Amino acid sequence: MSKSLGNSFFLKDALTQYDGEVIRFYMMTAHYRADFSFSEEDLKGSKKRLDKLYRLKKRLYGVQSTNKANKELVEALYSSLNDDMNTSKALASIDEYISLSNDTLDKEPKNKNLKKEIIASLTFINDILGIGLKDAYEYFQFG
Repeated sequence: MSKSLGNSFFLKDALTQYDGEVIRFYMMTAHYRADFSFSEEDLKGSKKRLDKLYRLKKRLYGVQSTNKANKELVEALYSSLNDDMNTSKALASIDEYISLSNDTLDKEPKNKNLKKEIIASLTFINDILGIGLKDAYEYFQFG
């Protein structure tokens, strides 16, 4: 990132338009050793990806988790993070899991065990990557 190339940004400016969690999510999309080029489009894309997680969380509002997290998701996240902290691969696994969870909930809207497993999986994602920490309604209040 370079100010002369126009691909830099001030965090205080970004925080006026985006929630801090969106910026954290955006920063995780790049590998820690790779060059990071700021892009407003990519930041908006990160917000959309994080919105999907919160929409799923909002869809399951009030469900208490007693089950364990989805085994495939847990293995995928650990595998990605053990692969030189490949956070972009871990986030792709999360995107896939969210999509699959929404499809399954559409087919089985009354499956309580499925709902509890999804909540447990979202809690696992919170614990491992620190995303999805907020209440879904509070998150969407930011804009």
